[in-house]
Amino acid sequence: MPEVAAEDGADEVMLFVVDILNEEAPLLVPSPVIKAVAEKSFGVSVSGDTVVLPGVMSRKKQIIPVLSL
Repeated sequence: MPEVAAEDGADEVMLFVVDILNEEAPLLVPSPVIKAVAEKSFGVSVSGDTVVLPGVMSRKKQIIPVLSL
């Protein structure tokens, strides 16, 4: 993911996988910055390289509006 961010000229890249069957969105957590954003934005505790966000199904309504650092 750092290579993708560098290619795009971004500081970080966030990768959510929206699982419509289980109605959740796992988020890959490759760095301390993404960990901090996930914990603050979604009110979760991250203890590894992924975190599952239950009930998150919409990028436009549930992910983008709450992202903050």
